[in-house]
Amino acid sequence: MDQASHHSNERQEDLQKLNRYILFLSQDPANTNLLIDTIQLAIDLGEVQAAEKLIEEHKESFKDNAVGNALAGHVMLAIGRADESVKFLTSALNQGNHDSSVYLNLAYAYFFLRTYDQALAILSEHTELGDLFPPIYFVLYARVSHITDNPQQAIDLLEKLHAEHESTAESAGLLSLILFEQNQQTEKALQLANEALIKNPKAIEALIARTSLYLDSGHYEQALVDIQQATEYHPESGRAWSSLAQVEFNNLHFTEAKHAAGKAVLHMADHIGTWHLLGWANLMLGELAEALDAFKKSYDLDRRFAATHSGLAAVYAHLDEIKKANQHIQIADKLDSNGLASTYAKIVLLNKNNDTEKANHLFDVAKHKFNQQLGNTPQNLIQKRLYELQKNQLDNKNIH
Repeated sequence: MDQASHHSNERQEDLQKLNRYILFLSQDPANTNLLIDTIQLAIDLGEVQAAEKLIEEHKESFKDNAVGNALAGHVMLAIGRADESVKFLTSALNQGNHDSSVYLNLAYAYFFLRTYDQALAILSEHTELGDLFPPIYFVLYARVSHITDNPQQAIDLLEKLHAEHESTAESAGLLSLILFEQNQQTEKALQLANEALIKNPKAIEALIARTSLYLDSGHYEQALVDIQQATEYHPESGRAWSSLAQVEFNNLHFTEAKHAAGKAVLHMADHIGTWHLLGWANLMLGELAEALDAFKKSYDLDRRFAATHSGLAAVYAHLDEIKKANQHIQIADKLDSNGLASTYAKIVLLNKNNDTEKANHLFDVAKHKFNQQLGNTPQNLIQKRLYELQKNQLDNKNIH
């Protein structure tokens, strides 16, 4: 008998055992010890739905049982019912079950509920979890630190994990993405992304990180390959769709950028940068009403972004709403005097007033001015991008 057949037979025996336990439990529903053993066996076998059914049918039997509540909390977390998980796990703690797994599951439940401060409190207090569950603990702690605006702590936690234990696809991908976002050690970020994708070609954060790194270095085709895979593997990831929108926008594929950004905001409606992308894609397509709607959505989220006011100014300029355009230009300039988008809006207004000489002068000054956000002058980036597009066209002709 080969090893696969052996494991298959073992599983069949365990499933038969589970079914016998369930049968016995139906005949003796007040047997709490049997109930707990049955739920534990279902969890061990990965039969989460069976475990959930047992919990629903026998809630009253273990409401005062610390072990039963802990198991129920674990199952509810596994099936995505984090709010119920918190209730069960809190009951387990109150009943004296201070097992490490209870604290770890509770931290995860708070994380999924976006009550990050409570998750952070558990993780910072129970550092022993790092010795017992190193990859899970350090990655979760890093995620919470990252979300609560402490990226350096997230970096330190992941580097500690990698120094003391073997990295995982998840930990390497997450560290790669954070390093990219912080503009730190880009070579190391790329190395980590590659390492993660060797371990797991579907690692979402590694794909997004490598896409962003490729985009920044001008490798647009490689960026497109990575991010298309990310959206294929993870169609519910708003971050992946937003990155695809950015790549398509850089490729001057505005229809594709609009489609991807529209997908992105369905999954993360509170991400201002994606609304900006959607707005500019619509604007480039001449779809002014939709562009205005997108920029208004970002304005409703936060009125302090120069890019939001610049986008609104650009749309209003095209709509000949001069007063509104100028109001938003003034605000944008106060927030960011080097904003390219507000310059674009000014040029549109000048051209509409037939003041082409001033418009051309403003464009000429803007394209040669170093932009901190771009890390270059617009002229250099435009020339580089045109060269890439021409080269790709020539390569495609040679192939066919």
